[in-house]
Amino acid sequence: MQGTSPGLFIPDTVFEQLVQNQIKLLLKPSIICVDTVHDEMQRIIEKCSEETKRSFNRFPNLHKKVCDVVEKLIDKQIEPTKFFVKTLINVEVGYINARHPDFNEAKLMIDNKKDIELKKSNSLTKMKFLNKQIKIDPSDPCYDVS
Repeated sequence: MQGTSPGLFIPDTVFEQLVQNQIKLLLKPSIICVDTVHDEMQRIIEKCSEETKRSFNRFPNLHKKVCDVVEKLIDKQIEPTKFFVKTLINVEVGYINARHPDFNEAKLMIDNKKDIELKKSNSLTKMKFLNKQIKIDPSDPCYDVS
């Protein structure tokens, strides 16, 4: 990332590389999803064909032709859909929006956690220091509780 934007909780280039690798992992499941949707649409077409067959009893050739056209239309769109999904993944890999409000909220949460840990650490250090500086003598009359 360039410019004067504040860094995230890790260096920007490392963050971008990690995110890009994770986005690239989405490609294979996305293509599988396209194939699954295609198969499901084919099953829906077959079911619709069976249910409408009686309506087309007088025109069996028309029924067959309509089913063929719909199947070819869906088959014809599978490759452009896969290309679109691949392009979309490449676009997402190409630009990581590290200025998104979700990242800012995460950075604030991490900064707050670090501040709390630092305060705890400082207070523990102070307590250790004070315990070393103040020597308590139980025989001292000031500490007589009776």
